[in-house]
Amino acid sequence: MSDTVACGAVAMADDDGSDCSAALSRQLLTYMVRVNYAKTLASTNPGVQVYTPPAATWDRASVLNVDIIGEKPKVDAAVSQFSALIGKLFGATKEVPIDWLVHRIINSNKNAKKIKGFHEAHNVLVFFPPESAEQSSVLLVYDPTSPNASPSPVEKAKNLEDVEKELLKMARDAADVKTQIVTVEKKWHDAVVGRGGTTLNAIIGEDKTLSIKVGAEAGQSTEDAILVRGISADVDRALRG
Repeated sequence: MSDTVACGAVAMADDDGSDCSAALSRQLLTYMVRVNYAKTLASTNPGVQVYTPPAATWDRASVLNVDIIGEKPKVDAAVSQFSALIGKLFGATKEVPIDWLVHRIINSNKNAKKIKGFHEAHNVLVFFPPESAEQSSVLLVYDPTSPNASPSPVEKAKNLEDVEKELLKMARDAADVKTQIVTVEKKWHDAVVGRGGTTLNAIIGEDKTLSIKVGAEAGQSTEDAILVRGISADVDRALRG
């Protein structure tokens, strides 16, 4: 037998019973995927299987479902546990807008101790998106599994805001990001990119604090355009080179 927990329809609903927003659903699913909650739920409820939707579908779907499959009594127990987690997560998530190009700098070994300290001081976990996603937001979650987690919405909000302020300060200190568009005839683009992207990768550098889009990828009105975006000093360096 099987059961399905649907976002908003059953487990992911606000206290007044209304459906959770698509943005909130994505935040909750991001947290679950990053902490591998499906495996945790399945291991604490032997005999059930738990499936979350592929991340590629999150932006397109009007309803996001978490599937819990197994014998009905076991599924019911897993659904109850899942619903309890969702209840703790309401008011416990916050997305902070931070340019993706500075994520690598903020989330560096240099700052690892400070970011870890956010959990120790504020019970807040920090989740950076994969660099390949080029997503300019960072997810904060007031850890619902912590033994000393407060159930108070006010306390959750305060701790999330405190960490948000710290992260935004780190972002401001990290870099001044700018975008520059240069025009190079399309016939020369292969030379700019190099064989297998070698020239372009050399320009971008190991720290990858530059984003260079060539031709159609630049999203400009002409395919002769090359868009260079990143830390100001690195953009200037790339253009001088």
